[in-house]
Amino acid sequence: MRKSLIVSQFFVSILLISGAYLVYQQIMFMKNYDLGIDMEKIIVVQGPRIMDYNNLNSSYSAFKTYLTNHHSILSATGTGTIPGRGNMWGGNVWRSRDLKGESQTANVEQVDSDFSKTFDLKFLAGGPFTKEMVRIGEEGPIIINESAVKTFDLESPEAAINEKLYIMIGDTVEFHIVGVVRDFHWHSLRDGHSANLYALNNEYGAYFSINMDFSNVQETIAHIKASYDIVYPGNPFDYFFLEEDFNRQYQSELQFGNLFSSFSLLALFIACMGLFALVSFSATLKTKEIGVRKVLGASVVNLMLLLSREYLTLVAVAAILAIPVVVWGAGFWLDNYAYRIDVGWDLMVFPSLCLLIIALFTVSYRTYIAANSNPVDSLKSE
Repeated sequence: MRKSLIVSQFFVSILLISGAYLVYQQIMFMKNYDLGIDMEKIIVVQGPRIMDYNNLNSSYSAFKTYLTNHHSILSATGTGTIPGRGNMWGGNVWRSRDLKGESQTANVEQVDSDFSKTFDLKFLAGGPFTKEMVRIGEEGPIIINESAVKTFDLESPEAAINEKLYIMIGDTVEFHIVGVVRDFHWHSLRDGHSANLYALNNEYGAYFSINMDFSNVQETIAHIKASYDIVYPGNPFDYFFLEEDFNRQYQSELQFGNLFSSFSLLALFIACMGLFALVSFSATLKTKEIGVRKVLGASVVNLMLLLSREYLTLVAVAAILAIPVVVWGAGFWLDNYAYRIDVGWDLMVFPSLCLLIIALFTVSYRTYIAANSNPVDSLKSE
């Protein structure tokens, strides 16, 4: 019964420690993964809620002009949404007016002509929007990603240029492709790449993304606020850093990891307390044996090995039993992510090694006291 309890307690402890370690590794992987766009130096300003719709275009242009006049601001773009906050529109898109019934699902974002420059997109074919490009009636230019090339069977990025796509946004809207960009992550790494289309809109942005030099952040933010107050008076000025906002998508993983860590510490504490009590009990039962062995010349190290070998072996057995469960559980949890870490040897060895070291210290403390006891005290009654 004692041996079963020790193995069970440390088995559970290893599972919890491995779970916490796995979550930590996956979160670090997602935070450090190359998303394909530049987020590190982008600050995002919420677009205005109160607007003069008669001067929508002029206000938009004026705000961007104010922004880019500052030496610390490299570029700015207005978009309908931003990475990490969903899509502006998602629905059916088709290549030909005659093939509406064979449409494919795609996401559409509204962006302005400085979108690709601000986010440093990599073009595979074609190029970015230009200032001269405008949407005329029900036609307009569009940039697609490489996943869209595969989705709409466009053969290659080069072949996709000047092809037309039709989108149902109220009415059927025709777009012609002017550029193809390398896939980048608009959503978290839980999701794989999907067909994304970026339509030109130089009149309004729900968000303004500003690529800036971070050498003097406070001065630059003060300039942005002053410009915003001039162009959009009466609107609250709200801003945030895009990278921090994007990483908030992983808040559930952080909470899950913290919960695992808390349970791991609690389980480990209970297991070590039980181990300490059992070693103490064992040492009490072997008090006379220890005394006789010391009289016959046994060293402290030999006595410590005598008392601790059995329990450390049980901890090792718990670690061996936990390894296949850890591998299966890690694979099952990581299947939720399109981009994930590989289950390596460290996930199995590191938690087990940590637990063995902690158990060794727990056992060694009690066995050292027993091994250093005076043999006279244990043998005087004999």
